[in-house]
Amino acid sequence: VIELERERKKVVLSNRLAEEETRGAAKDEVFKNIKVGDVLDGTVRRLADYGAFVDLGGVDGLLHISEMSWARISHPKEMFKEGQDIKVMVLRLDPGVGKISLGHRQVLPDPWQLIKQNYKIGQTLKVNVGRLVTSGAFVKLEEGAEAFLPLSEMSYRRLKRPQDVVEENQEVEVQVIDLRADERRMVLSMRALGGGGELRPGAGMDEEYRKPRTGPGGPRGGGRGGRGGGDDDSRRGIATGGATIGERLGMLKGLLKSGDDSAESGE
Repeated sequence: VIELERERKKVVLSNRLAEEETRGAAKDEVFKNIKVGDVLDGTVRRLADYGAFVDLGGVDGLLHISEMSWARISHPKEMFKEGQDIKVMVLRLDPGVGKISLGHRQVLPDPWQLIKQNYKIGQTLKVNVGRLVTSGAFVKLEEGAEAFLPLSEMSYRRLKRPQDVVEENQEVEVQVIDLRADERRMVLSMRALGGGGELRPGAGMDEEYRKPRTGPGGPRGGGRGGRGGGDDDSRRGIATGGATIGERLGMLKGLLKSGDDSAESGE
């Protein structure tokens, strides 16, 4: 009741205020009865790009996208839909501002325990390339977690980007080169198996790997300066415009010494 006029027999009610009072009482009750680590039943009320709001019985908690699954997902709709009943774990409580942070992956089986049993360093696998990033690619494993394929392990060539040799959903053969299940880390390599040699169209490979090296006197240029035949001439003692400062000083000292010898002979 927000307004009452007895003479006119008028009563004004507010459903919104009544709901706010009800939710306020429910929120106080929830904060009083739950603690960090509790597993609760909730209902997905609304999805956002960064997570989902879960109704815990009169109060909403935020389930962040990073806490939904052991594997990376792009949007909460890959996991949930509005109105879906789910189990969540309380990760943080902030009664002062009325915030509850929730997790869902914490109530799921830990895939890294299975990965620790199923894989070992040196093992060869056939996997599908997942999400590409600047530093490499993520590979989704059957157990529900992700391994990482670094850019440096995609080819024996020096690459500028992973798209030069792979694309999303492409099947590749890799070897496990690092496995630390306790740290939730698994690193794969195509290079260890000699893969990644065939470049995709438009690959931006570094120039020094595009041209073959044929030794000091080859196409890459000879000698210390890398400027071709001029340095070869310098090494043979021929005075050229391509000589270094040190070589020019050596030539000058030689000329001065020759001049001194000639003067002594003349005496």
